[in-house]
Amino acid sequence: MKYINLKIIVLALFVIGFSSCDEDEIPPIGEPSSKVLGIQDEWTLTKVVQVDLLTPFNENSMDVSGVFIGNAPAAMSFDADNYTINYGSSPEGLLGTGGTWAFDDNDYPTNITLTSNGETYVVDLNRTVRETDLTLEFELKKVCEGVESIAYQYVFTR
Repeated sequence: MKYINLKIIVLALFVIGFSSCDEDEIPPIGEPSSKVLGIQDEWTLTKVVQVDLLTPFNENSMDVSGVFIGNAPAAMSFDADNYTINYGSSPEGLLGTGGTWAFDDNDYPTNITLTSNGETYVVDLNRTVRETDLTLEFELKKVCEGVESIAYQYVFTR
């Protein structure tokens, strides 16, 4: 009998505790950081992972940074509307030589569209990039015979 009364008391305290919270009492946490301002910087390629999209589970990725970075890693620069790439010793032509860029959604971006000399490249963001983030991480998928078969995950650091 004592255990039943104790359970009822604990349950009542639990219900009272949660019912006393009012959403109006929660202070705002501030304005969300701008992703457009977050990407505007100089970025240096620090890591590349190749992912086999056709192989399931965990046996499908390999770090290929040594092939893509070399002695002088690629560097990307973004301003409000344009981007440039200096490939250094990295393979050229990855994303053109520079041009314009745009997020699919400036508040909640999931990809970046890069346009260079009439070519369009759409890269999926692996994470959003805010002014406080130290890395820009995106993925470029390659299509072979109409099927997305390989993805390259790029990590750039400020």
